[in-house]
Amino acid sequence: MKKMTIGGVTYLVCEKQEDIATAPAGSDLLVVGEWAGDVLIDGSAKVGSVRIDGTVTGSVLIYGTAKVGSVRIDGEPIAGAFADMSSKFTRLAAELPDLIAAIKGGKINGAVYEGECCCLVGTAEKSAKRLGVACPVARDSNSPAERWFLAIPPGHTPENNGFAREALRIAEEVLGGGA
Repeated sequence: MKKMTIGGVTYLVCEKQEDIATAPAGSDLLVVGEWAGDVLIDGSAKVGSVRIDGTVTGSVLIYGTAKVGSVRIDGEPIAGAFADMSSKFTRLAAELPDLIAAIKGGKINGAVYEGECCCLVGTAEKSAKRLGVACPVARDSNSPAERWFLAIPPGHTPENNGFAREALRIAEEVLGGGA
């Protein structure tokens, strides 16, 4: 892996996800280039600092128990979003298959409640209306689950967006009775 020194810090140059995954513990990482997907730092990653100097067409996602530089990221905000999604998905039993189809089909737009592509609750409302029932979850743009869905724009699927991938994983766990 190439190295580059910027401002007295020597970085390992990461041009693809595999570079991040194989970097030695404690490394300072420089993410460069055109990323056509997500930059994921997950699990128990322990890296020095992370600097993004490239263009990421996707998400920069740090989750799990990761230590980045001197800042400890313990997953609490992520755990809150996961718990909120699990709770909402459980209440959306009838609407959940439609939500899963929307996630897989790139039909989520986390920024809006209405339209062809819409957010978590907007998608649930459309499904409930189609089923002739009241939507069991209310709109709440401050909920951790809805804020998570903000990171899923139209056309993004679990194949090209880490937020969609995690939402789908949790939805399928709930649907299968695993949550």
